[in-house]
Amino acid sequence: MIRYADFSSADVTKIKNSDLKLYKEQMIINKESGGNPRYRYCLHKSVESKVHEMLICISKDDYSRPHKHNSVSESHMIIEGSILVVLFEEDGKIMDYFVLSRKQEDYLIHRIEPGIYHMSIPISDVAIFCEVKQGPFNKTDDTYADWAPENKNQEFMNGILKEINLVK
Repeated sequence: MIRYADFSSADVTKIKNSDLKLYKEQMIINKESGGNPRYRYCLHKSVESKVHEMLICISKDDYSRPHKHNSVSESHMIIEGSILVVLFEEDGKIMDYFVLSRKQEDYLIHRIEPGIYHMSIPISDVAIFCEVKQGPFNKTDDTYADWAPENKNQEFMNGILKEINLVK
């Protein structure tokens, strides 16, 4: 059964290393069912919570359209795998990029202030990261880049990877 997100109902939420296997399994179910190849476990109790702390599991097939948050910052900390984070100018030009992974030469955590277009591209088969941002959830706070396709487009993705020399 497709489940993109679950919320904790506990007063103290704990996640074991072995729980990561369950999150990966749910992400695979979503992917094989034709849905979004991701799964999110929310440590907070609801979309109305004042702080949102989420463990997000994504596959290499995931596409996160470039977007910016208009009033909230967000931070990501990598748990497993690796993710390419790309930051864009307003017109879609690449401003910066970096890799989140547990490798010594990469970054472990980042924070993005409001108003910066960004996207995360999984570069390992599976990646798991923790995202923290202010709640409550407000879908209208996100602005999606009109210069980026709504759905995954391999030509668009290859253009980004080629520009930062990850593919030829």
